[in-house]
Amino acid sequence: MRSRLLAPLILLALAVGLQALLPLASGDLTIANPFLGLLTVLALRQGKVPGTLWGAGLGIMSDAYTMPHLGFHGAAFTLIGYLLGWIGSKVVIQGVLPLFFFSVGAYVLDSAAVVLLYLLLGLPLPSSLWVYVAAGSLLTGLLAAGLEAAARRLYPRE
Repeated sequence: MRSRLLAPLILLALAVGLQALLPLASGDLTIANPFLGLLTVLALRQGKVPGTLWGAGLGIMSDAYTMPHLGFHGAAFTLIGYLLGWIGSKVVIQGVLPLFFFSVGAYVLDSAAVVLLYLLLGLPLPSSLWVYVAAGSLLTGLLAAGLEAAARRLYPRE
C-alpha cells in the first residue's frame, strides 16, 4: 500500500525536476511538457477519477511554470486526464510505444485547447506554432516513455 502512494509522489518529483532542468539544457526544450507526460502515465494506470484529479493538479503546475495565464493547461489537462483514464480502464496498455503515442496525442489535444482559449480571448499566437507543437509532442512522448520506465520500477507488480 505504501508503495502505491509513494510511487506517484516520486514520479511527480521527477517531473518537477525535469521541468526545472529543461530550460537549463536548452531554451528550445521548454516546448516539452513533463507534466503532460506524467499525466499520461498516471491516468492510464489509475482510471477516470484519479486521472481527472491528476490532470487538474498537473495542469495548474504546468501553468505556473510555463504560462503567463493560469487555467489554460489546467482546463485542458483535466479533460485529457479524464479521457486517458477512461481509455486506461477500457484497454490494457502494455509497452512504451502505445504510451508514447497517447502522450503525443495528449500534447496535440492540449495545444489545440490552449490555442482555442487564446483565440477566444483575442491573444496573439506565435507564427510557427505548429512546428513547436510537432517538436513538443515528440519530446513529451519521449519524456512520457522515460517516466513510464521509472513507473514500472516503482509500482508493485500488478
